[in-house]
Amino acid sequence: AAAPWFARALTAAEEARLEYLAVDALHMLALIASPADALDAHARALQAARTASDPYARTWEASILTNIGMVYGDQGDWPEALTHFEEARSAASTLPDAVERLLVADWMVACI
Repeated sequence: AAAPWFARALTAAEEARLEYLAVDALHMLALIASPADALDAHARALQAARTASDPYARTWEASILTNIGMVYGDQGDWPEALTHFEEARSAASTLPDAVERLLVADWMVACI
């Protein structure tokens, strides 16, 4: 039921050129995507984060990579999940709140 609201949030953020909020909306749309569409939706969000001109919007990269790792984990593809969790850890290490994000990243790696 939330999908239309996230889609509206994405449109509004894009129209207002608010990249951080646009990536956030893409991130939320990916989280509620069907299992068949989840990886494509997360890839779209990741691409938006990585190409954003707003440095704050780029901070979504670590979270999105973690979410991609979770999708692979749900599919039982643990090697691919680990690859994304490690990539998320690397992305998190560059952020201002790296200590908190690294705790999450380390936990995800340790769970594999």
